[in-house]
Amino acid sequence: MNVVGVIISGAVALVITVALTAVVRGLAPVIAAKGGRRGPRRTVGTGVAVVLATTGVMLAAPRLGLPEPGLGVRLLLTASSAAAVVGLVKELRPVGTRTELALHTVLAALVAAFSGLSPVAAVFGAVLVVVLTHALQLLDGSDGTAAGVTVVLAAGLLTCAAVDHHPGTVLLLAVVAASVSGVLPYNWPPARVFYGSCGSRYTGFLLAGSVLLLLAGAPSGSAAWVSVPAVMAVALADLVLVLLSRRKAGRSLLAPGQDHVVHRLRRLRLTPRGAAVTLILATAACTATGTLIHTGVFHPAVGLALPAAVAVAVVALLRVPVYTAAPRTGIRRKPTGAAPSPEAPVAAAAPAATSTRHRATVPGPTQQGAPEPKPGTPARTTAPHIGATRKPAEGRPADLAGDRR
Repeated sequence: MNVVGVIISGAVALVITVALTAVVRGLAPVIAAKGGRRGPRRTVGTGVAVVLATTGVMLAAPRLGLPEPGLGVRLLLTASSAAAVVGLVKELRPVGTRTELALHTVLAALVAAFSGLSPVAAVFGAVLVVVLTHALQLLDGSDGTAAGVTVVLAAGLLTCAAVDHHPGTVLLLAVVAASVSGVLPYNWPPARVFYGSCGSRYTGFLLAGSVLLLLAGAPSGSAAWVSVPAVMAVALADLVLVLLSRRKAGRSLLAPGQDHVVHRLRRLRLTPRGAAVTLILATAACTATGTLIHTGVFHPAVGLALPAAVAVAVVALLRVPVYTAAPRTGIRRKPTGAAPSPEAPVAAAAPAATSTRHRATVPGPTQQGAPEPKPGTPARTTAPHIGATRKPAEGRPADLAGDRR
């Protein structure tokens, strides 16, 4: 394996991503301004820079003296680019979750069919790719989370691919890790750019497809079926947490929501940066465990401890309330039909104004800035008319003052 060529390819992808990120940052406001006035303004994220840099470097790799990627890697790159196009369309136009899920299923079946697995294993692999793709893209709920987790996962899978001698997969994962690293400083909270659906779909499908290629090319007797899924433990835990929480609350399983791990960490008073660091560290721990199992340092039985730890974490996070309304701040409004306050019985019983645009009343003793009434002095009543903005004229009742229709 040409290690120097892999390092150079990663460095080139990093530089290209940083340059393209600056371009996307400049074009994003222009695209949002031309989005029209109907509905929320949409624009593109910096994931487009990751897609262009990774795809370009991988296509130019043979010309740099690197080995030609195999059929599985090229097919995975093509399918991931198609998933990125769907994500880009979703950034600019609404795309249904079911439609996106169906397209991902077709792409995953295509990759699994040419992965070299048996028909039964290929079906299982296609389902695994779809599950991991959506689990990884769901992590894009807070600044810096998806990009940071992607870099850690790519590094862990790269190590597993290097141990099994898969040069094409090693090159792909190295380029992905370098490209996302170019976006991470801009996406780190407080973020100056957002990652976007295009980047999360692209990197999510690439990592999920790389898992399938590693499982398909694992030597006999390898612990890849234990170690590689262990690397994805945090992403799978987030998916399981969301499904169980929404099922318990009777909510839609496919609708977007603020009930993921990162949102629950925010409910526990963690800052955006603290929530991102927590998820990245948890991913790094699971990735290190899976990598050590894959290299033979740890026994595969150690991998059985991860599901137990994930189950404990899911149960604990399920107790964090996420479907309750946020606490209101500011002036509290009395509900309709509430009993009048004892301080202003006359003002509370006054009839409503004839117009909903202006509800001006004669300043009463209970209003802000008015003097307190003297003992024995009758309180002034509110005027029921629109024009009652002046003090009542002498000799005229207060309810007739300013009676001009």
